[in-house]
Amino acid sequence: MKKIVFMILVATVWFACKEEVNVDVVNVKFDEKTYLTQKQLWQSSNIQDYRYEIFSHGFSIYHAEITVENGDFKEEVLLNEDASSIIPNYTTIDKIFESIGSVFYNYQGSQKSDYYCTEISVEYDKVNHIPIQVRFEYYVSPDLAVDGNYQFDISNFSTNDP
Repeated sequence: MKKIVFMILVATVWFACKEEVNVDVVNVKFDEKTYLTQKQLWQSSNIQDYRYEIFSHGFSIYHAEITVENGDFKEEVLLNEDASSIIPNYTTIDKIFESIGSVFYNYQGSQKSDYYCTEISVEYDKVNHIPIQVRFEYYVSPDLAVDGNYQFDISNFSTNDP
C-alpha cells in the first residue's frame, strides 16, 4: 500500500511540475488549392514570350513593364521615376507564383514572432491563369515601425506566342 501511495505522490508531483509548452504558431489564411490549380494551368499553357505591367505598393513602390522572352526575363522599363531597381521576384510570372508560395510555405506553421504573414489573397486572370492582384497582410508588433500590408497588381498582360 505504501508503494501505491508513493507512486501516486510521485506521479502527482511529476504532472504538476511538468512544464507545458504552448507554442503559438502561424496559420496563414490562403486558398492553397486555387493557387496550385492556377499555377498548374499557367504552366501548362507554356507561354514563353509575354509582357506585363506590375505595380506594387506597401513596403515600397515599384511600377514597371516587364518583358519575358523564351521564359526568361529580358527587360524592365520603369514607369515610376522614384523606382530604383527591379524586384527579383517579379521578373516572370513563374517567379511571381514562386514568391506567393514561398511566403505561404515559409510562414505557415512557423512560430509567431514580432512580424509574420496572416493572410494572402490572390485574384487570378480567368483566361491566362496569372495572379492579377496579390495582397499580403502581416501582423506587425507595435514596437516595429513597419506597415503590415503589401499588395501588387499585374495589368496589361500580352503575349507574343502564336
